Amino acid sequence: MEHLSGLRYWEELDRGDFALLRSEIHPNRVLVAEIVAAIATGSENLDVIVWAFDAGRPLDDVLTILATLDVNARRLPRFAWLRRGAHVASHEIGDT
Repeated sequence: MEHLSGLRYWEELDRGDFALLRSEIHPNRVLVAEIVAAIATGSENLDVIVWAFDAGRPLDDVLTILATLDVNARRLPRFAWLRRGAHVASHEIGDT
């Protein structure tokens, strides 16, 4: 969120979207702010969708905003050594 809001540039995350949230990404600014706040506090896309449905928010707009933010494509592994496919069972590398 730091990168998208323009607070801190992260080279690993850059897709030409630094400070994206400083521009109008959707006409419903209140909905954008609610979604950004939810994501910033740890909500996943599905959490946001369920919240929007329960709260009666316009789902098409919610999905458009989530697609624009695309936070899942920008997630970094919590630990550099913990990457997708990095785990190999010991029997696969010849340890017995």
